Amino acid sequence: EHIGSCNVAATIEIIARDANANEYVIAVSEDVKLQLVRPIQHYTDTGNDVLYSNFKTCSSNSSCGGNECCFNNRCWDETLVSQCMDPANSQGNHQIGESCSTDMDCSSLCCNRTSGLCAPHNTILSPQVLCSKPIGDFCIAKEWCQKTPVVRCLIVKTGTDALGEITCRQQCYTTAEYGECKSGTCIAPFQEIIPVFNPNAQGACDAAVPPPNF
Repeated sequence: EHIGSCNVAATIEIIARDANANEYVIAVSEDVKLQLVRPIQHYTDTGNDVLYSNFKTCSSNSSCGGNECCFNNRCWDETLVSQCMDPANSQGNHQIGESCSTDMDCSSLCCNRTSGLCAPHNTILSPQVLCSKPIGDFCIAKEWCQKTPVVRCLIVKTGTDALGEITCRQQCYTTAEYGECKSGTCIAPFQEIIPVFNPNAQGACDAAVPPPNF
């Protein structure tokens, strides 16, 4: 072992002199890192000239101790180098038609599991080009799931009777809605139970709305 691999524990006092040349302590710290230096061996990214060969070799941050990081294949204290991150794994940004195994491989976040190729998904185009993942397939969000027909029913206004009271009826529409993305899997959108409507019931038209314009 050499001195570069030793841990140094010390109390550091910052001392100043007053106008009468008397010494006094400005601050005391036990949390101090000491770094050995010698002329021109290696510069850190912050410009510090340090004794490069004395420090532990590494290939990633996990190879170093606490409050240390791997930089230029050596373990450094985090306070000495600002670049303290392992290179991120390269993943994603594959273009349409390139091979993929997951949605995260594609810039469109849409991997066709059948073909193994990145498929388009663009909601800005007119008409939109959608990924349309089938039910049971992996999804990023519901907009990547295919649209499925569902029936929605509304109580719509039909006019007024001779007494000026609003008349209404139940009208059901079939619309296409995105499936839900639950726990990373496309599931069918919720289908409400179609209620039985009695237009002659008290207050039946209280919540009636104008007919929608599809």
